[in-house]
Amino acid sequence: MSQNKLRLSHIHLTVTKIDQAFEFYEGILGIDVNNRSEKHILFDVGGCMLGIWEEIPPDMPINAPAFTVFEVAGSFEATIEELKSRDVIFFDPIKETKKDKVAWFSGPFNHLHCLCQAAPDYKGSIIHTSLSDRDPLLAYFFLAVDDLKVAIPYYRDVLRLPLIEAREGLYAIFNAGSIILGLREGKDAGAGVDAPNWTVFETAHSEKLYQKIKARGASPLGIRSEPHGRVFWFRGPGEHIQCFHESEPEYALDSILKRKPIFD
Repeated sequence: MSQNKLRLSHIHLTVTKIDQAFEFYEGILGIDVNNRSEKHILFDVGGCMLGIWEEIPPDMPINAPAFTVFEVAGSFEATIEELKSRDVIFFDPIKETKKDKVAWFSGPFNHLHCLCQAAPDYKGSIIHTSLSDRDPLLAYFFLAVDDLKVAIPYYRDVLRLPLIEAREGLYAIFNAGSIILGLREGKDAGAGVDAPNWTVFETAHSEKLYQKIKARGASPLGIRSEPHGRVFWFRGPGEHIQCFHESEPEYALDSILKRKPIFD
């Protein structure tokens, strides 16, 4: 399996009130809607899609507050068999419809993932947009893990995501295509808040967005300046922890995605 065979294409969050989520992401943050149904919304956040579900998707094998979808390049069946040879255990059944092929699996510490490949002639396939024309831009998705020494080899050696940076006992970040997949040892999402996962949006207007979110009744959790830029946290719909990052140029998403992977 090549180094870039899997690409993180969708991040999905579950909420209790879909209309409240729509008002937050579209009305307050100004994020473009790609598609909407009664119980599901897809938002265009740059290099991947942010999905919001009011109910558990019908084929989702377990109840989870969030899950990721990886697009498969090349043969879907060969990818499944290769991952199985590296001890990835898939939930049954692996499904194929007229529009796509889907296989669910659980990573270390019970994070739920999905492999997906759209049918070549499926007109509903997502066309990902440029990173440069989005503000805010979804730049990172972090997963809390109990032990980086267990989690890093799984995402690096089993899923073959390029490891970009790691600090022992703290975090690791991987190039997942057009977004960074991050691992954090422990559940500290920042601002003294624990979470099993959290999203990080990149923006050039952190102070403006902070005041806008605060004025519209959302729950800001703190704002501070870091060596890598200005950061603030807030609690979004469904109690999901989210973060805005006004980064220094060398820490911007496009700069990080250009870094050479580390292999040790």
